[in-house]
Amino acid sequence: VVCRNVLSSQEVVDFISARIKPDQSGKVRTLSSIVEELLDHCLAPDTSGDGTGCDNMTCVIITLRAHPAQTEDTKKRKHQEEAEGTEPEENGNDSKKAKSD
Repeated sequence: VVCRNVLSSQEVVDFISARIKPDQSGKVRTLSSIVEELLDHCLAPDTSGDGTGCDNMTCVIITLRAHPAQTEDTKKRKHQEEAEGTEPEENGNDSKKAKSD
């Protein structure tokens, strides 16, 4: 949780959600500017207090996009693999290799 002493997890989500969408003119803010604003918001205005907002802070915004439609190249590769009777490896690990005793 970013800024856990200042904002709740839901407040962080609301903060980012309000800023990540295009504004009325269609302008989209960079994620780095949103992170900067969030961390500035969580900084202690006065460091002589109880320590809230004086600790190290890290923020990562992860955006998830819809799966893009298959391209022609991807379709061709899939058809070629099917014709050859091979299956693509996942993460470089072929779990269907024959075991030797």
